[in-house]
Amino acid sequence: MATYILRFRRENKDFFDAIKDGTKSVETRAASPRYIYIKRGDTLVFSCGGEILKKTVSRKEKFSNLPALIQKYDFRNINPFVHSKREFFDMYDGFPMYKQKIKKFGILAFELAG
Repeated sequence: MATYILRFRRENKDFFDAIKDGTKSVETRAASPRYIYIKRGDTLVFSCGGEILKKTVSRKEKFSNLPALIQKYDFRNINPFVHSKREFFDMYDGFPMYKQKIKKFGILAFELAG
């Protein structure tokens, strides 16, 4: 099993903390070459402002777009801070170049355990 480091910007510490406390149980990343090889059983080391947190991938799925993603997963398990699907989609639009990356590569969902 492999180990991957996933970094959060300091301004996204709330997501890091939500993984830590269990309110965020699904992590998503564009299915770019950097993340496509992550698989079930691998360890994800989340890093944010000097803090680290380890989780195991219990399941990995790839989707072609965000609507397909939230047909499978409750958007609140991905982002517990949004209250509607529109807010959820707007969040992804707010990440630099993310819309283009998802269009090109698709999006990965990692269910987290441990």
